[in-house]
Amino acid sequence: MVKDESAAPVVTVEDLTAEVERLKKLLGEERVKTALLTTGVEPAKVARAARLVDAGAVGTGGAVDGAKLDAEVAALLSEYPELKKAAPEKPAGFKIGSDGQSKASTNDMIMSIFGNKSKS
Repeated sequence: MVKDESAAPVVTVEDLTAEVERLKKLLGEERVKTALLTTGVEPAKVARAARLVDAGAVGTGGAVDGAKLDAEVAALLSEYPELKKAAPEKPAGFKIGSDGQSKASTNDMIMSIFGNKSKS
């Protein structure tokens, strides 16, 4: 007897309910990560920081309360300030070109080119 492989798999209501719950949880986790990124958490540390957020305090059943999430993220960042991005430092190295600041007058520069001493 040959088995009919073209028949679609049977999907039950329980399977669909479980999938919806899984997606709700995933959506809640992504909202937490988005909130962390928008508050200035370093992108490399977002996954670990998201695990530190108390999911029970933020919402239940995959639904996330925005005000509770903001409060929880603020509490997390006050406890772990190293999660935030560091202030950008002055880049190391050298600069090509002028900074636009003239340190000598034009007359003094021309006189120095020709080897003359300035009058002042």
